Amino acid sequence: MFRVSAAIAIALFSVPAWASADFGHPDRCHISPEDIALDLASKGIVPSLPEAPSRRFAENDPDVRRIGEIILADLDVCQSGQDEQTCAYTLMGQRQGRGVYDFSFYGGPVVKRVSGLMSEKIAIPVFFTDFLTVESYGAVYLGIKNSVTGTGMPVENHSWIYGRSNDSALEGWISMNVWWSCAANAQYNFQDDCRDEAPFPTTYNSILNILSHEVGHRWGAGLRFRDRVSGALSNETIGRSGNHWSYWMNSRSPMEGNHWVDEGGGNFRVEHAPFVRFSDFDLYAMGLMAPEEVAPTFLIRPEGCPGQGHCTGSQAPVRTGDVTARGTRVDISIEDVIAAMGNRSPSVEDENKITRLAFVMARQKPGPGADTFGADDATIQKIENVRRAYSEHFYEATGTRARVTTTLSGRDDFPRWEFTISPEGWAASGAKGPPASLGGMVVVEAQSKGEVALIHDEVQLEASEYRSASVRVRVPSSAKGSKLRLSFGGIDGEVGKALEAAVRADGKVHEYVFDLRRSGAWTGTIGRLRIGLAGAPAGTKLAVDRFEISPRAATDSGPGAGGDDGGGCAAGVSTPSSLAILLVFGLVLARRRLRASVA
Repeated sequence: MFRVSAAIAIALFSVPAWASADFGHPDRCHISPEDIALDLASKGIVPSLPEAPSRRFAENDPDVRRIGEIILADLDVCQSGQDEQTCAYTLMGQRQGRGVYDFSFYGGPVVKRVSGLMSEKIAIPVFFTDFLTVESYGAVYLGIKNSVTGTGMPVENHSWIYGRSNDSALEGWISMNVWWSCAANAQYNFQDDCRDEAPFPTTYNSILNILSHEVGHRWGAGLRFRDRVSGALSNETIGRSGNHWSYWMNSRSPMEGNHWVDEGGGNFRVEHAPFVRFSDFDLYAMGLMAPEEVAPTFLIRPEGCPGQGHCTGSQAPVRTGDVTARGTRVDISIEDVIAAMGNRSPSVEDENKITRLAFVMARQKPGPGADTFGADDATIQKIENVRRAYSEHFYEATGTRARVTTTLSGRDDFPRWEFTISPEGWAASGAKGPPASLGGMVVVEAQSKGEVALIHDEVQLEASEYRSASVRVRVPSSAKGSKLRLSFGGIDGEVGKALEAAVRADGKVHEYVFDLRRSGAWTGTIGRLRIGLAGAPAGTKLAVDRFEISPRAATDSGPGAGGDDGGGCAAGVSTPSSLAILLVFGLVLARRRLRASVA
């Protein structure tokens, strides 16, 4: 089955109906496989794999170019009789005086047009448009392939439509429509607190959360359960369009539902949150949480049918205001889900924890009937800011269990690693095996005396943006006298001379802060990082709890400041702060006065 999962259906907002056109497929959540097959056939898209298909357009296409980490695509509107492989969308009609265009049905040509400017590692291109699409003011995820079972997602592979082989990294693509445009939002009011500069809001109807909603459709919101009382299979967890959580599901999630608070006696109320995180059920479906970690939840069987969509739970989440309800509580555990759907495969141990995105601005070329919101250089800068903010947003929304990379190269430019459940792209050197995730740390064991290290060769950091690095590590007492080393190198260059710090080898976690400006290797684009422990005996286990590179100076109240569970200590490479100098000077004066008084 070919999936089209809309983020925000027309019903989500109080907006007028379609104005004056036959839009073909106005509700993108209900397209059948037969509809897709007929539509593709009518467009002449057939299963074929031409030579180097992903490079078919972009290398010689003057209308597709890279600006920093954003792809800018100036694309034609399809005209009558035009080869639809060379254009990108078609005018479908008008809505409130604005042109509305079909964009999502032209995914094959659009993705091919931009593929030459992004790494083959990219799993999900994210498109913004400067024109309204038939999703109204919503956004949409279009699935290309899925092999995960036990979550309600269909197993499928439509890579051929996009000119890719079946083992391609491409998993789907997203249209974010005009969510970048505060001018569009001022007219249609579809998002919370639209801003052109960071920090961006993180509430449900914010640009960052709606992007998480669409990325979340990669794994879906399709978990059914077996009712523990009746023994029957139930889809009461599922609401709008069959791929969002029910309005009555207790799920503070980008994938909808509401955060219901049980006040007892059959009374419930909705509680709002300033930051929307994926629920435990989401994290299980995403392969980020083991069954034994998943907290039980509940849904409400409401009394009567209070309002539109409430009988089936298909209404969108509550955005604001005080909302209460009466009904019967139905408790659901992940065991109830597994009883209905079987175990998720692959398991959390085998699931990939890094998803690679690429950001694209698709603009309409000037021409007869062109109707756009005028994306310009400032728009590109905003999308760049959203791109960078989203890496951290997704990391936090998953409880630091998974990452997205958003560079066109697929390299990681979000410089914080918590190692909550995985090595997060880090490998080992001088170790007995690959890094292991244990207790929220990443651990490597020295194969022999010398240096054991964690290495990351897939980063992309501009050295000029950062001034310090902090690392929290635990070193056993058997490694007394060893040195903690931090080194780095360019994308293609060798790792330079390391910064060093003497470690406290007492089996506790300590923090070490490095002044990056003291290294001549910290320059240009950093592509390689190395955290090593030198001088430790064979069998020493280096456990790294956290690593962050910061724009703050090492002497600021910078990364990880505020102490730790082992009594934090600054690295020997750090410059003492002015406050520390004053404290030492004060202690010296106090000691001299004490001696004088004793004498």
